[in-house]
Amino acid sequence: MNLKPSNKAEQTGKGLKEPENKADQKINPGKRPAEPQRSAGAIAFYLVLGGCLGLLGGWIDYERLLNLPLLPALGGYFVLVAAVVLAYLVLILLHEVGHCLLGLLTGYRLVSFRFLHLTLARYPDGFRLKYYSIPGTAGQCLMAPPPSRENRFPYRLYLAGGVLMNLVLGGVLLLLAQYVGLDIPRGRFFLVTGILSLYMALENGIPMKLSGIGNDGHDLMQAGIGETHRKVIWDVLNLNARLQQGTRFQDLPSPWLDYSEAELLQGMEDKGFLSLLNFRVMDRIDREEYSAAASLIDSILNQGGLLLYYQYEMQCERLFVQLMLDPVPETVDPFYTGELKNYIDRTQGQMIGKRRLMAAYHMLYTKNEAEAMRHRAAFKDQCKRYPILGEIEWERQLLDRIRIKAEADQDTAAHRPMPIIE
Repeated sequence: MNLKPSNKAEQTGKGLKEPENKADQKINPGKRPAEPQRSAGAIAFYLVLGGCLGLLGGWIDYERLLNLPLLPALGGYFVLVAAVVLAYLVLILLHEVGHCLLGLLTGYRLVSFRFLHLTLARYPDGFRLKYYSIPGTAGQCLMAPPPSRENRFPYRLYLAGGVLMNLVLGGVLLLLAQYVGLDIPRGRFFLVTGILSLYMALENGIPMKLSGIGNDGHDLMQAGIGETHRKVIWDVLNLNARLQQGTRFQDLPSPWLDYSEAELLQGMEDKGFLSLLNFRVMDRIDREEYSAAASLIDSILNQGGLLLYYQYEMQCERLFVQLMLDPVPETVDPFYTGELKNYIDRTQGQMIGKRRLMAAYHMLYTKNEAEAMRHRAAFKDQCKRYPILGEIEWERQLLDRIRIKAEADQDTAAHRPMPIIE
């Protein structure tokens, strides 16, 4: 049975245009979004950070290392660097714990807590351990916001919770270093860890963008600008929480319709507006308005300055809508670049949308049914570990649409009249 577009326009009364006539859904095959660009500043930042961690690790026990033969000294050095890196990861974990604790104290409800690839997700029947990660992030605390009254809700302590935790930890560790003394490795380890905690507090607390995305301080500053930014923060938190706990995409509220496409594109430097743009793309795909989705994705990608992860995600959806529109070499090949293929290969083991994309690619384009079924089977297996239940349901619907389109394409090809040879 074919899936019908959702009726969000009727629910809100806002002005999305009517679903397009699919027979007219053609786009210019020569037009394609700009290639994702890596940030040289971000690469340099992580190189410098790695170098600093290496120097600090060696300083912790430098007297003993200098008196050891080369190989034991190198072994001891790498053990110390590993200890500093582990301490840094623990500080990231505690940063997210800070968000969680202060969120709970101000009326938020825990939805999921992720560290590296492990996610503790909360559902109506209790907590479950899931497997999920987002490239470029080590942790995330997702919480459902308390009710908003005229765009007023507690946000300061929740957004600042991670920074406050790092400040407290940094102060405690520096006091421990002073108490133990810097003349022994343990004291120097406390000092190094305390400095890292304070550095993390500054890195997240001073309003700035890291790799193109705003930090906690930036979010806090944006929320203080006015009601619009606070509303966007609340809407995105609410949408993500409901989607994870099983609300179908068609049943979500539609706050992205409160803004014109131009307003969302103009504000996309804020990750809240960028999230609403992503939901708007999902909405157009859900309605089977593939040309409109392609146009919006092109507009997003051509804005420039987008975080590399988001660029790749948008490129993936751009390839998908192209497959649903016109899966022929001259329109598909320009989008399935080697760089995008590498990204899909790296992330398809964790992100179920990549399995749906590759099932579409092989079912509609290469006509390799065995490969398509392999990705569908992998999708089914990954759903057991994937935390976002509403996204699972949405992806299943898209897989059904892919199958229906593939069957329709086969019927069309079977009934195509043979050319007359004179």
